[in-house]
Amino acid sequence: MVGPIIVEASVVDPDKSHQPFVLEVTVDWSVRLISSGETLQCRIGSRTTSLELYWISEKLHPAFKNGIPIEFLRSIVDPPTSQIGSFLSHVTKRIFEGFNKRYDTTAGELFYKHHQRSLLNISVVQLLLGAAHFVTGPMGGNFALDRYLAKRYPHENVGAKFKLVNCYDQAGMVELACSLSQDTTWLFLQPFGYIKPTRLVGVSEWQVNNPFFTRDNPPTPAMIGQTDPRRTRFGNHAFNGYSQILNTPVYDACSGPHLGTENQKQYQENAIDDIHPPFPPGISSSAGTVQIGRGVDGINGHPGRPYAAAPLPNFAYDPDAYPTVARGNWARLDTWLKPTLGNTWDVDYREISVGDTVTRAFWQIFDTNTPDDMIRVQVDTFSVVDEDDQLDMESSAAAAAGYKEDLLMSTQLADAWTSGTLTDSEECLQYNDNVAAGRIVTVVRNLVIDIAGMASTKELHPLVLKLVQRDTVARDSSGASDPLLRPILQLLKVSDQATLSNSKTITTDIDSHFHVIFSVSRDIVAATAICENGGALLDRYEIDNVANEATLFLIADKVGRHDVRVGVVDSETMFRASYDLEIEVDD
Repeated sequence: MVGPIIVEASVVDPDKSHQPFVLEVTVDWSVRLISSGETLQCRIGSRTTSLELYWISEKLHPAFKNGIPIEFLRSIVDPPTSQIGSFLSHVTKRIFEGFNKRYDTTAGELFYKHHQRSLLNISVVQLLLGAAHFVTGPMGGNFALDRYLAKRYPHENVGAKFKLVNCYDQAGMVELACSLSQDTTWLFLQPFGYIKPTRLVGVSEWQVNNPFFTRDNPPTPAMIGQTDPRRTRFGNHAFNGYSQILNTPVYDACSGPHLGTENQKQYQENAIDDIHPPFPPGISSSAGTVQIGRGVDGINGHPGRPYAAAPLPNFAYDPDAYPTVARGNWARLDTWLKPTLGNTWDVDYREISVGDTVTRAFWQIFDTNTPDDMIRVQVDTFSVVDEDDQLDMESSAAAAAGYKEDLLMSTQLADAWTSGTLTDSEECLQYNDNVAAGRIVTVVRNLVIDIAGMASTKELHPLVLKLVQRDTVARDSSGASDPLLRPILQLLKVSDQATLSNSKTITTDIDSHFHVIFSVSRDIVAATAICENGGALLDRYEIDNVANEATLFLIADKVGRHDVRVGVVDSETMFRASYDLEIEVDD
């Protein structure tokens, strides 16, 4: 039996590069068997293997510490023969033109409103700012990169599955793409103002000075009189650069595009219109000061760098507000969709992402009678644990409430949000009926349910009520004394490529591919493995709920000792349970 064979190769041309590039080559190879200097019969003749070799920055963005999606690299990096000039300018233009995205023009101006919300018993500043679709909020957050790149059909271009974006989404994509060459900074300007005639990503109108022209029914013109009272504006705006200093280049793949040929001062002069309708009372007509956001702190639910949300002032957690943990079985929505909404309903897209403290179930569903009218269902479950690895429901509920605040910051609809009622005992936030889009958000202890679609909230409400009432029945029927169930993990064994010395420590060799098998006490729907320094990478996982096992396939990528946190997600509650490993990689 032939053992592992290592092939070494050197790339001579190009020997160096100042920007990322890819070599796509076909390698011809064959095998000769030699014994005691005598060539034996060759049993493996000429073969070819296709290779993709990527040259990128040695310093990876923290969001990529668990690997870079190959579809992302293929979409961003070109062969070295391409004459692209500045890489940062090139990728900004590509993100503006090449990913089938369209700016969310169903939106409005910025509106500040201090108010009390009895739903969470907290005082907030309501920033009603076009909705973000792939990143949490205006200062950054976790970026749904796989969803941004998703295709509707295999032969279709990247990004065509989910088209709508706003400036936060585009800033996140630009940050990740530019990082393959050099780091950029997430910049945020609030207030921003009325925009001069410009192009918006994916909008067919060549020039736009009224960015939210589809907010009303019928729509207003995309180009409108400068002082027309119907004209809308950017309440704030996110873009990319190097720092807050005004003489540094700006990159913007949402409007323009702006490709690094202007500094920040010039960018504001070229983008913000001095002639405009009167601003609402209390809103400054002058652009604010550029702030630096935290930027993208992870992709596809996986944390890239630690981020601790600020404590919520006056947050009051009432453990008796709901009889038990929310068990909507949202991770298995496909199993109860038809019984709840009817046999004509089906699933178009499903995504379960697992973070350090939050699990997200993202669904796109539709009625086959109206297949173009998609309903987006996004459910985030927060599982914050204490020092003893016990679920801390108070902190989990506070995290859910904090995330709801982030949602308020992620939309650009003027006067959009209002309080509503789903049931007699359950309040919600929802878009006003005068907004030409429906959206309802509710918090159930540690659960945030966000459902959007249809032409208005009024039209959407009966559908949401059926989904949430079904969830309410599941909660109430389980009884107040039920424990907060999470799966229990037990490490069973590792593959032959690694050695298990105790219940926590695994030893293997560099570049080895090995797998770890866990027994799981409950049905699970997803798994993950996160290594802080990227020394061990998760390749894939397999779940067998009949045998109550989860198998994680890992790659040893760096020599040394690495801490790896394995996580699995309960299919009923979406709670995450963890198991910490130490992986020793030898050379």
